[in-house]
Amino acid sequence: KPNATQPAPVKLEDVWTLEDGILHDAGKPIGYLRTNTEYDNYVLLVEQRHVNKKGNGGVLFAITGPDKVWPHGLECQGQNGEEGDLRNIADFPNLKTDPARTEPKRVRRAGANPEKPVGEWETVEITVDHGNLTVKLNGEVQNTATYTGSLNGKIGLQAEGGEMEFRKIQLTPIEP
Repeated sequence: KPNATQPAPVKLEDVWTLEDGILHDAGKPIGYLRTNTEYDNYVLLVEQRHVNKKGNGGVLFAITGPDKVWPHGLECQGQNGEEGDLRNIADFPNLKTDPARTEPKRVRRAGANPEKPVGEWETVEITVDHGNLTVKLNGEVQNTATYTGSLNGKIGLQAEGGEMEFRKIQLTPIEP
């Protein structure tokens, strides 16, 4: 039963479609797709773009617990103007980040803005390596963090409010 905090379920094909190797998200209603498998210690490469206008989306990782909007985990922010920010959707108390860029639930990206214009493909690279986390946008490091616990969890893609597309989703395990 829908309530104010959880939208009514919709059919997957009403929001997400796959054509010619491109995963398209209509942007409404808000939500995410996620893996069934949990992953730890990997390099995740995702190409994404905003289709017709500025929007909001991102790559979710370290997802654990029940499915809800939004799940327990971390996000590499995909919202225009904030791409590469690290969002702490859950409580990771031992996640160590640069205090000068850390706000409640968010770590602002470092350095110059590497975002490309709407409609152009961008590359997001997330490395989870035995407690070390690195987020790159278009080849430039945007965030780093360390964590004393495990970042094992599911991986997801999300869009909220605007159309987004994803392609070349590649996960490479990092061996112990």
